[in-house]
Amino acid sequence: MGFIHISGGVDVSPANAAVSEVLAPKTFFSVAPPIKTGTMPTVALDPARNAYPAGFHAGDPMGLTDVDPDLNSYNILDGIEIFGVHGSAGYYNPYYSATMKATKSVLALPAPDKTITKAAAVATEIKMATDDQPADNIKQIKPELTATKAVTALAAADESIAKNAAIAAEVGWQMLIEGYEYEHPVTTIADETAQARSGAPNDMDLAYALVNDASYFGASYPFNRVWLNIGTPGVGNWAWALEYWNGGAWVACVDEIDGTAQFMTGGLNKIQHTPQGDWATVAVNGVTLYWVRARITAFVDVTTVPMGTQCWYESLG
Repeated sequence: MGFIHISGGVDVSPANAAVSEVLAPKTFFSVAPPIKTGTMPTVALDPARNAYPAGFHAGDPMGLTDVDPDLNSYNILDGIEIFGVHGSAGYYNPYYSATMKATKSVLALPAPDKTITKAAAVATEIKMATDDQPADNIKQIKPELTATKAVTALAAADESIAKNAAIAAEVGWQMLIEGYEYEHPVTTIADETAQARSGAPNDMDLAYALVNDASYFGASYPFNRVWLNIGTPGVGNWAWALEYWNGGAWVACVDEIDGTAQFMTGGLNKIQHTPQGDWATVAVNGVTLYWVRARITAFVDVTTVPMGTQCWYESLG
């Protein structure tokens, strides 16, 4: 059967849309004037943005791991699956490798027939095993510890450690703080994370003036301590409360120890608390972490404004 010529018909030969290029289940005709031009944009996933744009996705035969190389098992905690990628990583710091520090006397158990006498010491070496896969991915850290030599046991000059006696142990992971926010009731809130991590002298603002001034310290995981190097200790009269977010309100921290004397002691000192089971993440200035804050509750006067130099957090194991 031949084609029927209709006088005044529309030449549809320029139309080049394919059915695979038109969003299902929409239908269209290309024989009615004028010729139709599609408006669906061609889009792609951007690994630097948390966005899923509407439009035509050409796809990638290599999968999402080709779109973002960071989507791999070494960046996902063991036991978690994201887009079909099974995690194999242990705890890790998203910025720098961790430092393992023995913060108290390390466990020392003499052999059953041995006694460690006063002032006796044994050489120490503790190795932290890392899972450096791929080889250039330094942020993968698994908390696998092996004691490769006998652990130190040092008694005071007037004391002896009897056989089978154990010394309490405490091991902590210290890492550069992941978030630091300085809140001032007049100038609102400022992100000073870069200053808190840099080590440049006296570039961290610390809370001191006006009620509800606050210094926020944050990390991706619950932590016991903040280690703060204060370059310029404050001089004045004020008081603050240490608080955490319990999912509904800021409440007082438990077992607080403030080695900074409310930012009035210079040098490296700790702020410590006991993490509670209801500690929850919360967005502070748009950054969602586990936060503790030092909030000014009373202010009288100030002679010297306190300034910080660098800050770490520590999780005790």
